[in-house]
Amino acid sequence: MLKAITKDGIAHVLARYTKEEIYELRRQPFYCPACSEEVTLKAGSKVIPHYAHKPHGTCRMQEVGEGAYHEAGKWQLYEWLRRQGYHVELEAYLPSIQQRPDLLLTIREKRVAIEYQCCRISPEMIKLRTEGYRSAGIIPLWILGGNRLKRAHTNMLSLTSFEKLFLQQFKATPHPMLLFYCSSTHQFARFYRPLLLTNRKSLGKLSFFPSTSCSLTSLLSPHQTVSPSYVFQSWLKEKRRFRKQVPRKMNKSSDFSWRQWLYLRRLHPSTLSALIHLPVPFSYVYELPPYQWQAKILMDEIHPQPTGEPFSLPVYPFSKTTCTDLPLLPDTQKPIELYTNLLCEIGILKKLETGKYVKLIDLPMPTTVHEAIEQDEWVLKELLNRSLL
Repeated sequence: MLKAITKDGIAHVLARYTKEEIYELRRQPFYCPACSEEVTLKAGSKVIPHYAHKPHGTCRMQEVGEGAYHEAGKWQLYEWLRRQGYHVELEAYLPSIQQRPDLLLTIREKRVAIEYQCCRISPEMIKLRTEGYRSAGIIPLWILGGNRLKRAHTNMLSLTSFEKLFLQQFKATPHPMLLFYCSSTHQFARFYRPLLLTNRKSLGKLSFFPSTSCSLTSLLSPHQTVSPSYVFQSWLKEKRRFRKQVPRKMNKSSDFSWRQWLYLRRLHPSTLSALIHLPVPFSYVYELPPYQWQAKILMDEIHPQPTGEPFSLPVYPFSKTTCTDLPLLPDTQKPIELYTNLLCEIGILKKLETGKYVKLIDLPMPTTVHEAIEQDEWVLKELLNRSLL
């Protein structure tokens, strides 16, 4: 941590002092503002000066796994906000909820808790901290360390289930985003309006901003999205790869469940309907890959329906265990409804005023890989021409 207090309750941030001043400060003890335990002053030549709890300390605010990269980034973010004229506190302890955000920002009557997260923590901890801030009327803002950014292509990231937990959405923006900051390069990155391509790969507008020319307002106000043509080409390439891939070794129970589902329906990935695996926003709320949950909706719920007969779709036709709890997003995402809306737009379904659906035509089912790829291209071009990508 960067801030500690003396016996008299006076706070000291070591990063503000010269080496000579820090040497003099070593003569007195310092204490953690949260637990009052004595802490050790650390000021080597390779790390930003900071304090650390002694071994076997009991402080629940003690950071686990955060090192010099995190401490440097926290200080840089603090200075970055101060230069913009904001009232910001470093490691302000909030006794009412027993939490200590990295930075506490006050804008008029609103307070924003900024958490700079560089290492893995449990989903339960993320949810606990987020709910704690909200219970105190504080807006949580999470910024991932740049060390967590894994770029797969120009506007494509490889996201683990951990990074997906930090997708956040604000009132001023209609789509979620991920924020990163690298304390080594002094640079922000923003990944806006992500579309889940596979279980890991996500398409979205990836932008980089030097901290010297970026403000908090501009960082949280994205105006550009990834181009529809990029989505079209990337999706078509992925669908071709999916059609032609050799079945891999089953490493997870979900792999077995998927293949069993295909086997029982006499289906094969290479000739699945081209209406499966379409670009649908908010697909990351499901732990299942997009092609799996869309296949189950299309083949189990829509395909058996006779044409021209109204039918209802279940709100959630598969196990709740396949749904990911994303603590930073409002619980309003409806990817199934967005998926059926796409099917309505290209003339497969029609939605009635009652909320029910009518299947207008029988689903096109390819019989060869070549035919499947041709249908993939037709469906994606339809979405592109209708500005749905």
